[in-house]
Amino acid sequence: MKNSSKAGRPETAGEVIFTGGRIHTLEEARPLASVLAVRGRELVSVGSSPAEAAARLSPAARREDLGGRVVVPGLLDGHAHVVS
Repeated sequence: MKNSSKAGRPETAGEVIFTGGRIHTLEEARPLASVLAVRGRELVSVGSSPAEAAARLSPAARREDLGGRVVVPGLLDGHAHVVS
């Protein structure tokens, strides 16, 4: 996704392609991936092809090599336990 800056130049909004690691998907049919493309807070592509991921983002998307590290889905829990 491209946004216009105040100067009228296009800029990318947090576009990153992660490669070089083990990406856990929690999907039974495809539990692991090797490429993850992210735009802001949105997962754009999860798979094994860096070219496919790059095609879904702008050419200015940042590339990050995970160096063999593991990526796991985050679980967000927005509730609280109030103690009286």
